Amino acid sequence: MFATTQGSGNLDFWQVTLPEEAQPIEVARLRGVVRDSESGEALTAEVSLVDLETGQVLSAMPSDRENGFLLPLPGLGNYSFEASAEGHLFGMTTYHQTGGQDLNRTPFVQIELDPIKEGTTFTLDAIQFESGLAELSSTYQAGCERLAQWMLDNPGVTIRIEGHTDNSGTDEFNLHLSQQRANAIRDWFIAQGVGKSRLHSRGYGRHRPEHDNNTPEGRKANRRVEFTCLH
Repeated sequence: MFATTQGSGNLDFWQVTLPEEAQPIEVARLRGVVRDSESGEALTAEVSLVDLETGQVLSAMPSDRENGFLLPLPGLGNYSFEASAEGHLFGMTTYHQTGGQDLNRTPFVQIELDPIKEGTTFTLDAIQFESGLAELSSTYQAGCERLAQWMLDNPGVTIRIEGHTDNSGTDEFNLHLSQQRANAIRDWFIAQGVGKSRLHSRGYGRHRPEHDNNTPEGRKANRRVEFTCLH
């Protein structure tokens, strides 16, 4: 819209339709808070928004105890929202935003961070492998990227990488696949500069299911990689 006196001598408002290539990107505001998972207390943390297609950090800012945080969120895309705080494991969650009439202009995200302590186990759902193989897929590995950076920022932490499968296939195949996948992640971290002595890997195959293997959803959830803090 614009205002002009041209034509009538009065200040009139005019509205024009912009061509698609000149139209601005629709932006929402992502509000949220970062909390301690045990006490529920709000934390002072660093938060960032990452494009899952490219790995580009779109925005980053601190989150304070009183007001949380507020980040600009483009209308269309798949994002990884990530948070980290001193003395805690990092946390991340994926977020899909649509545009147009379905655009959520005021989304709210709450993320809980676990205190760093021996025996704490967490899962990164974003890690992707080629189907039936131990090779990481060529897509941006948001979970691996974030965990590698967290390990570099916390040099005193040692972790065990644990591979798990569903009950499809033979026991021998599943044990081998889960071990190879855990090894693949370990080797990836080493390539990013994380010390080898801080990384242990073990495959459990199908022996530690957390969900019902009789449903597609349960089998998918059992095909996971977990991380345990050793010290």
